[in-house]
Amino acid sequence: MDAVVREDIVFVGDVHLGRRPVGLDAALEELHLRPSQLSPAEALARTVRHALDDPPRAVVFAGDLVDQDDDAFEAFAILEREVQRLERAGIPVFAIAGNHDGLVLPKLVARVPGVQLLGEGGRWQRVELPADSPGSRAVDLVGWSFPARHFQTCPLDQGGLDEALAGRRPGALVLGVLHGDLDAASSSYGPVPRRRLEQAGLDGWFLGHVHQPGDLATERPIGYLGSLVGMDPGETGRRGAWRVTPTAGGLRARQLDLGPVRWEHLNVDLEPDQAVDSFTLHAHLQAEVERQLGADATFDASHQRLVVVRADLTGRLPERAGVRELVQACRQAPITFQAAGTDVVVQRLYDRT
Repeated sequence: MDAVVREDIVFVGDVHLGRRPVGLDAALEELHLRPSQLSPAEALARTVRHALDDPPRAVVFAGDLVDQDDDAFEAFAILEREVQRLERAGIPVFAIAGNHDGLVLPKLVARVPGVQLLGEGGRWQRVELPADSPGSRAVDLVGWSFPARHFQTCPLDQGGLDEALAGRRPGALVLGVLHGDLDAASSSYGPVPRRRLEQAGLDGWFLGHVHQPGDLATERPIGYLGSLVGMDPGETGRRGAWRVTPTAGGLRARQLDLGPVRWEHLNVDLEPDQAVDSFTLHAHLQAEVERQLGADATFDASHQRLVVVRADLTGRLPERAGVRELVQACRQAPITFQAAGTDVVVQRLYDRT
């Protein structure tokens, strides 16, 4: 049987092992869910399962794999388990340290065979990912790690970058992985101008630090991978790792929607007959959440274990008592129902009517 040609690379943004979703204790108890089922550890396990089912050329972590130093021992057990699964499948794993784990990740990686830390100590490093067959293209990976929790100068000005790029292989794609503050005038977290990244001449830059994913759907992507899974109401929409494929014209990046929990902030516009009382409004809210999730091309119910919703109720109504009742009920306890094939928790309602 012919060997599988591994062209793709899976890039993983901020994981933050050790964190849990916030503000959901009552709802999780009602739904018989444990916080660990919605955690970064679960999202990482799902990503690893995806990689084992469809092996990539490598898995690359873009910093903040661990949330805090205090989470080191929990993170060690998770990292050791998941990396061993990848290692047994022959999938190499690379990582850079971010501002959250700049001090602890090198210690963890030293104890987890199968992970190579790139750019340790704030010095740029290049590694060569070989092509698995004569028809596939070689890739050079360039990375830099935080040497401390704070770093106020541009990482591109640190040692080793020129040497790393000078050693690039002719014909190889050169991809950069960096944890930093893109286009920040000043920052304690590695400020880096997009212009400087563009001028570096790489085929793509994949960044950690900001949890909102960027637009990576270009042939020469430069932007944030985003968090692996949303952990609070500010991290709405699709979250997950990215699968990056070399193409004839550059790169194709596809986000993997594998997170167990998804956060959404929706607008529900009301007509008078939809809000005559709180029970009628509850039914309309459920139907509208289902409609909006179903219309979202990025939503995949087969992967989501839970959707957490905050919603603005809007519209001009002759009678608003039903709205007030439902908003008050939601303050006392989250509203739960099924929609679009998954459990939904309405965590907060805002009366904008």
